Amino acid sequence: MDVQLRTMDFLFICSIQHLRTLVDPNINLTADDYSRAYKYIWVSAALYETEAQRHDAISTCLSEAIGFSLNPVVNADGTKADGSMVTLTSDNYSATAGIYELKNEIGAGSSDPTIEGSLSYRKTWVSKTLAPVRHVCCCPSFILSIAGPWTCISGAVFIEDVVVQKLTDYVWTGGNPYDDRELESVVRLFKALSVGLQDLKTFYGNLSAAAAGDPDIQRLFPFPRSYPDSLGQEVAFQYIKRLSMTNAVYLAVTNSGYQLIVKFVQRYNSDAHRLLASHDSAPMLHYSGLDNANSNTMGGLGVMIMDFVQGSDAYVLYSKTQLPRAIYDKVKQAISILHTESIVFADLRLPNILITEKETPMLVDFDWCGKHGIGRYPSSLNDLFSIEWHEGAVRNGIMYMEHDTFMLEGIDVR
Repeated sequence: MDVQLRTMDFLFICSIQHLRTLVDPNINLTADDYSRAYKYIWVSAALYETEAQRHDAISTCLSEAIGFSLNPVVNADGTKADGSMVTLTSDNYSATAGIYELKNEIGAGSSDPTIEGSLSYRKTWVSKTLAPVRHVCCCPSFILSIAGPWTCISGAVFIEDVVVQKLTDYVWTGGNPYDDRELESVVRLFKALSVGLQDLKTFYGNLSAAAAGDPDIQRLFPFPRSYPDSLGQEVAFQYIKRLSMTNAVYLAVTNSGYQLIVKFVQRYNSDAHRLLASHDSAPMLHYSGLDNANSNTMGGLGVMIMDFVQGSDAYVLYSKTQLPRAIYDKVKQAISILHTESIVFADLRLPNILITEKETPMLVDFDWCGKHGIGRYPSSLNDLFSIEWHEGAVRNGIMYMEHDTFMLEGIDVR
């Protein structure tokens, strides 16, 4: 089993998601928060001859700053992390809310403490004694990596593999006597971790491991399990499988047996999607988590829930042959509908054209859609390989309707 670095943890557990939002200027900080962080800065900035000396010097202050004890827990293979933040389930099984790894300075020792922490997480959670907990949840934990006066926080979950995501960069915790803002940044960092750890303590405290029979398959999937319909009624669903290893796209089913696509995105044009859905040129969109600017997102991602439509994408069916004229004309009509509203589809490639079982096309993936002359292409636009974009379609470039026309004209039609 590998340890993977992916930006997914916040989809599986809200406590990890919250850490990103808690490093926020509106979060209230107390005098005690400042005092505990300052004590840590004082000992963190000092030089130590050995890692053991640094560990002894900072452990108490660190424990006070994050509000959690750092306990030595020996794994089955005899290894142990520099510290573990252990809590209990409702039926008194141990659960690791956090793992702590330390290096005396950056570059000291044989490995990076972030990598060490990831491996320690895996060794901890594969233990047979933790199997009852592992079978009922995704085993969320924080990983606290310290190298001298530098600190990094990651999140980890145990799904198909161990998945680790950095939640912060390495943050300077050595202080600056001429800038109180650096003290505040450390205070907020530890406050965020402290609240996140308490969230995990509550999460595990409400978990019943011993009552479980077979492993719960839903533990392998993201946290959202329902959405409000147009009448405000909650529609519950369960995940069936993941549809893409490069994107967070899942097949799900409601309690009534209705199949859905659940997709997590950073940006999305739900207006464009609904417009084409009203013309049977896109799957029905049931819910958009990005419609309301004040809606909660998961690590900056919003959830889109739409009909599952049986079919294959045009790339699978026609990448080695020509697109039938009837299908092409309907795609062209769909683009014309968008252009009537000054909307640019922007990513008009064969993989984004779904051919249904009735051999009619639907456009999917409205992530890039934007207003003509206003919307911008994502900075992650793939310009390194053989995709032939319009010369004006560049990273963070403004999008225009003629870019869609260019992509349409580039489709080979019979």
